[in-house]
Amino acid sequence: MMEKYQFSKETNLKDKKYFQIENGIWTGAEPPFKSIKILRNTNFDDYGYFDFGNVAEIEIEAKQFPRKAIRRNDILIERSGGGPNTPVGRVSLYDREDDVFSFSNFTSRLRIVSDEIDPEFIHIQLLHFHWNKHTEKIQTQTTNIRNLEFDKYTKLKLQLPKSKAEQKRIAAELKSKLNSVNQMRQAALKQKEAVEALQGALLREVFPYKEGEELPKGWKWEKIGKICKVQAGGTPSRADMSYWTNGTIPWLKTGEIVFNEINQPEEFITQSGLDNSSAKLIPPQCVLIALYGQGKTRGRVAINNFEVTTNQACAAIIPPKFLSTKYLFYYLWANYEILRDLSSGSNQDNLNADLVKTFSVPFPNDKSVQDGIVNIISEKMNSQIKLQQQTSTQLEAIEAMPAAILREVFDFNVRTQHAVSQ
Repeated sequence: MMEKYQFSKETNLKDKKYFQIENGIWTGAEPPFKSIKILRNTNFDDYGYFDFGNVAEIEIEAKQFPRKAIRRNDILIERSGGGPNTPVGRVSLYDREDDVFSFSNFTSRLRIVSDEIDPEFIHIQLLHFHWNKHTEKIQTQTTNIRNLEFDKYTKLKLQLPKSKAEQKRIAAELKSKLNSVNQMRQAALKQKEAVEALQGALLREVFPYKEGEELPKGWKWEKIGKICKVQAGGTPSRADMSYWTNGTIPWLKTGEIVFNEINQPEEFITQSGLDNSSAKLIPPQCVLIALYGQGKTRGRVAINNFEVTTNQACAAIIPPKFLSTKYLFYYLWANYEILRDLSSGSNQDNLNADLVKTFSVPFPNDKSVQDGIVNIISEKMNSQIKLQQQTSTQLEAIEAMPAAILREVFDFNVRTQHAVSQ
């Protein structure tokens, strides 16, 4: 490794010989105005580039645009954003030829102003800082977002080899490795989606009924809101640490709801946090549903195996004694796409507790019949669940690889330099 990647000097983002930093922009105050497309945190993808599928357009002061435009090889740095378990500090390289975009006030633009520096090489190192959690040590947290301590960030040491040609060689090799990992990741994601599709197809075979259709004798249709209690959750203020520090009350988020039984929460709140928010205690063995969230989150369901609270993006369906929790869980899972479509026609593609209440469920009056259906499904699902677990384990291993690839290069050299100096 030492022979393959050797670095001869260090710099940092404060060096104006190499770098220029510009803060982001938001809506203008003084005319004349100019309508521009603006890249935000939501446009950062997982691999350090941009997703242009949901770009906002705003009015800014026309005089500001030339200074706030993005050019090819500019790098955007996420200064504010993230979340409780998501560190801020992501970076994305702009690799398009046009200059029609600006960037939001939650980001800063890094521009390479020296011919001695390769932008892709710097981009790789900044990805390393974030993926290997170096930025996690230089963040503050307010309400629901994290803020990068930007002065400290700009002082992080960047390592440079002896020539720009060597920078390009290293960047090309590392990006080739990262592209290979990304291809593996995409294949694993497709496999995971295929397993989920198989599970959904199995459930739809067990539950072929459409709302209003005639049911077997001893069955009936009921709306969830008529037979179940439905309640949304809430989030205690992140600004008051007494609501979170040493908390003992489980608190769930939509990311934990993935057609599963939940046995361990990621976060806890205190009794004070519960008392001073709209979060509510939910008894064990309820069906939790994601009301909104990124990607395919909306409409997913889970079962909580312990008393919990949730954030406002989740709702709890508390079934009556005559309705099996697992039966209800499997039926809603089978109708995932239909549940998602409940929100169509509204101003936002979100579910809410009132919409969930309108959804009808068919079930046999005899709970032992419900339990029998659950047992049949569980037996059929066992092999698919094992395959899903294998796929998830494989995906977790793949998703850890990019950080490991960069850590071996850059952290290795830091360790080597320390060893030589000693």
